[in-house]
Amino acid sequence: MMGAVPGHMKLVEVAGSFSLMFECGDLPADVAVFAAEHEPNGYFWEGVVRYLADGLLSQVELDPEAAGGTSICFKDPDGVRLELLADPFGEMYGTKVL
Repeated sequence: MMGAVPGHMKLVEVAGSFSLMFECGDLPADVAVFAAEHEPNGYFWEGVVRYLADGLLSQVELDPEAAGGTSICFKDPDGVRLELLADPFGEMYGTKVL
């Protein structure tokens, strides 16, 4: 399965299913998001994922309102697709994931 994830991301395994999530509104990119007059919430990050890896969204379960709208969560039965999502998000913050 996946290697280490950057500090702003959290990987959880429950009963063989994997979830990749991160808190919205407390990320280094937030300054740029606000400067572009957007709100760095789960729906914003869903749009980023659509831009970076649109084909993967049909293969994972997405919850842009996780934790009451303060997190975004991607769920995957075996974690393979999460690995593909984690890599661009990690590199976006200067952290190589794999």
